[in-house]
Amino acid sequence: VLYRIKEQGKAMEEALSRSGIPFQTVGHEKLQERKGIRELIAYLKVGGVTACDLDVERIINFPLRGIGRNTVHTLQQWCKMKHRSLLTALGRLHEIPGLKPGPAKKLRIFSNDLNQLKESLDGMSVYEQILHILDKFGIRDAMNADNKFQEDLTALLDISRSFEARCIDFLAHLALEKGQDRYDPDAEKVSLMTMHAAKGLEFPVVFVSGCEDGLIPYRRKGGEQGDPLEEKRLFYVALTRAQEKIYLTHVKRRLWFGQRTLQRISPFLAAIEEDLKEYKKPFSAKRAPKKEAPQLSLFKL
Repeated sequence: VLYRIKEQGKAMEEALSRSGIPFQTVGHEKLQERKGIRELIAYLKVGGVTACDLDVERIINFPLRGIGRNTVHTLQQWCKMKHRSLLTALGRLHEIPGLKPGPAKKLRIFSNDLNQLKESLDGMSVYEQILHILDKFGIRDAMNADNKFQEDLTALLDISRSFEARCIDFLAHLALEKGQDRYDPDAEKVSLMTMHAAKGLEFPVVFVSGCEDGLIPYRRKGGEQGDPLEEKRLFYVALTRAQEKIYLTHVKRRLWFGQRTLQRISPFLAAIEEDLKEYKKPFSAKRAPKKEAPQLSLFKL
């Protein structure tokens, strides 16, 4: 299933989840940018002494440990004034004015946990490091409500196995990863992706969702349109992903930028030769009437 913008994919994921249809989402975000995985990798960097301030910011209150934004801002201001890193600030909390006793205590505990992490990860494989961080910091519990996290975690662990103890190489591999790299052609799942992410791939059957003016070609809020030729080329990419059949779908009404709008069919559909098209009526969203139980007819006069 292909679509023009990634926001359309969220509705697809929800619909397939409700229907119990397995799916894989490709090309929306790199694995390392997903919630939970992003923080897990930040812990890996801190443990391997390759962390930057952004990594520390991501984990300073993940999982929740009661360190608020004002406290983090106080640390950042000190770092800016002294030209120091956040990790340095955590080791010199007694020098930072304005820290209240309660937050300062939580920061010391956090700092001690990070120092212990560096020692405990020494000698472990990348796979073992990930499992250790999950257990030590309770990340599984923190992400328990996110159904996608376990799938993303499994993918991360699978990748980590081949790197043994080479954590720096593992992190470099993730940084270079493309969303398409995680597409599994053998998975018995519906593949969801943007048209951009589909470049270079082919499928027996393709559905292109949202073939409406404003989506294909795409126009931003306010009516600003991109390069018409580039939009046409992108639509051509979507069409040529299909090996056997392609379904081009559109709706009459859509919730668009917070407003319900009437939609017009994409002008690109009119450019397709008529003898290549076959029109299908849309399915009915109405529930089929329930059949009356045969026993009830015995009681009707």
